Amino acid sequence: MFLDLLRKKQFKMIWKIEVKGKTSYLAGSSHKFSYSFRDSLRNYIKKSKKVILEGPLDRENFEKVIDVGKQTPKLSLYEMLDSYTIELLIHKITSLYTKKTPPTFQVLADFHLGIFYEKSIKEILKKNKAWMAFFLIWYEFLEIQDWKYSIDIEILKIAKELNISIHFLETIHEQIQALEGIPLERIVNFFKYAEHWDEYINKYEKLYFQGELKALMKLSENFPTMCPSIIENRNPILFERMIPYLKEGDSFVAVGFNHIPGIIDRAYNAGFNVSSIF
Repeated sequence: MFLDLLRKKQFKMIWKIEVKGKTSYLAGSSHKFSYSFRDSLRNYIKKSKKVILEGPLDRENFEKVIDVGKQTPKLSLYEMLDSYTIELLIHKITSLYTKKTPPTFQVLADFHLGIFYEKSIKEILKKNKAWMAFFLIWYEFLEIQDWKYSIDIEILKIAKELNISIHFLETIHEQIQALEGIPLERIVNFFKYAEHWDEYINKYEKLYFQGELKALMKLSENFPTMCPSIIENRNPILFERMIPYLKEGDSFVAVGFNHIPGIIDRAYNAGFNVSSIF
């Protein structure tokens, strides 16, 4: 519990949107992160009458994503990746887990973990659609690094605790369709970059804490989901659907941070007043 208290930081990836005297908040979320912003987020959410998120986060809808993602692909990532990259992924995950074991047992742990993850990662690459394989391996990497928080989930829980109405901008089917459009080559290239993943998340963490949106967008430009089906194609839809809530005011809207530049541009063009809180 003490460590969790230490992990609670001020949330700076947030903007104020005003429409004809009505005020709402726009938050750029991170679907996985290393720290909790619970207390800071609560301060904004308790001022709101509605919480609006990208899409549903319940178990039933999550299972729909899994069902589609686990369908056997026509062309698997295992077939697309070279043997060096596959071994790199196996070594990356194995070595991180090994470092968590006591020094006396690390040689033994590395041997057994290597066997386990060689089988596990190869099966993931063979049996899942590319985007699902990517998320399974990427989230495994983040979990080992103790990136155990989800800002979206924290927002959802706070809203429920405060008995604030919750709304969603997309259906789960629309979100699955967006995932299906992630280009395979972006995932392949990101996997080839695996030896630099630690450096990437360290920079990501620092920039997110500071609320440095422009630098964070630049850092993440090669991340698999920074593609038209996830960003450019959805930004107009997300904005159009959040307009009624913004016009009503007293809304707390959260979308992935990578949507924020597109949302802010559209808000300006619509005559809304947008200001950074930090």
